[in-house]
Formats: sequence, C-alpha cells, structure tokens
Amino acid sequence: MPANFQFDFEELDVYKLALNFVDRVFERADGWPVTAQRRVGDHLCRTSVSIPANIAEGSGKLSKLDQRRYYDIARGSARECIPMLGISQRRGYLEPHEYAELRTMVVRLCQMLTRLMASRTR
Repeated sequence: MPANFQFDFEELDVYKLALNFVDRVFERADGWPVTAQRRVGDHLCRTSVSIPANIAEGSGKLSKLDQRRYYDIARGSARECIPMLGISQRRGYLEPHEYAELRTMVVRLCQMLTRLMASRTR
C-alpha cells in the first residue's frame, strides 16, 4: 500500500480525538516523578493507547457485532481513564485545569463511541 493510503477509521472524528487524548496524556505523564510514572502514569498511558487501538481493530472486523464489541472495549478503556485521572489529580500530578481538560476529552470520547456503536447496529 502507498504511504498516503488511509484506512477508514483514520477519518473518524472519534479516532482523531482518541489520538489527541493519547498525546495529552503522554505529555503530562512524561513530566511526572519516576515513582508516579510507574504507579499511575504507565497504567494511564496504556489505557489511553487502548482507545484508538480498539477503534482501529474494530473497524477492521467484518461483522457489525464484532465492530461494536471493539468499540465497546474502547469505551471501557476510556472510562478506565477516569479513576487514573482522579488519582493523578489527588496526588498532585495533574493541576485542576489539566484534570478537567482530560476528563472532558474522556467524556466526549465515551459519547462519540456510544454513537458509533449505535450506528453499527443498524
């Protein structure tokens, strides 16, 4: 495939937002103390990466039921980020405005994934 080939999921707004969320999470976690990176940051980074990865994997499935299942896993990963963000703020690793920004992104991702899942059942 040529380098400029695009998969269909790369055009989805939810996929683009998920990548932006990953970027923001990594930017923040990279600046944390090593202990925080090991305890909370690694988990948050892995969970955030799971969101666009499952969107991509789901889009490649042939059955709508399989697609929906992967989008649901992506939504679950997004929801899993909420306690990690809360812990990060409580421990002082995220400023309140950073927490609010990232949490807002997660809420938006969940809403968009719910709509995507609903569109795959039609």
